[in-house]
Amino acid sequence: MSEVDWLSHLLQIITVTGQLEVRCAYGAPWRVAWNKAAANEIPYHVIVKGRAILEDPKTRAARELLSGDIVLLPHGAAHVLHDGSGQTPIPTQQRRGSAGWMLSENDGEGEQLDLLCGRFFIAPPHDRLIRNYLPANLVTRAVDSHGEDGMGSASNQLAGLVGLMRMESSGDRAGGRAILNPLSSALFTLVLRAASQSGKA
Repeated sequence: MSEVDWLSHLLQIITVTGQLEVRCAYGAPWRVAWNKAAANEIPYHVIVKGRAILEDPKTRAARELLSGDIVLLPHGAAHVLHDGSGQTPIPTQQRRGSAGWMLSENDGEGEQLDLLCGRFFIAPPHDRLIRNYLPANLVTRAVDSHGEDGMGSASNQLAGLVGLMRMESSGDRAGGRAILNPLSSALFTLVLRAASQSGKA
C-alpha cells in the first residue's frame, strides 16, 4: 500500500470548508477594506482579471496583485484592497443572488477589476496549527500553460478551477452555492499544493 502524501494526510486531520462571499466588478478608482477575521477563518481573494494593491492598514506595507494571483491571509489580519490610484473610490452597489453570494459593482470607467472574495473555515483546534505554519500572506498564481510541462502543474490546475468559479459566479443559477463552496474548498488544497511546489509552504 502506498503512503498517503503529506497534503492529503494534513487535510484528513484538519477539516477545511470554503465559501465564496463576494464577486467584485469594479472600474477604478475603487477601495475595499476587511476587518480582522475570526480565529478559525482565512480570507481569500482571487484576481480573475485586472490588478489590485493589497495593503496592511497598520504598517502600510503594500503588494501588487495581478490577474491570476490568489492570496490567502492565514492569520486573518485586517487588510485593504485598492486600485493604487489614491483617488476617492467610486460608491459601490451590492445585490445578493439566490445562491447566497453578493455581487458588488461600481460605475467606474477606469481599469477594470474582476475579483472573487471568500473565506475558508478551519475547525478548532487546528486553526492555530495553520496560523503557526503559514505566512501572514500566501500568494500563488494561476497560470494557464498549454505546454505539456504545464498541464499537470498546480498553477495550471488553479487556472482551470478559477475558470470554473468565475463561470459559476457569473450567473444566479440553481445549485450555485452547492457548487461554489466545494470549489472553494478545492481552492485551498490547490493553493497549498502550488505553494509547496514553489517552496512557499
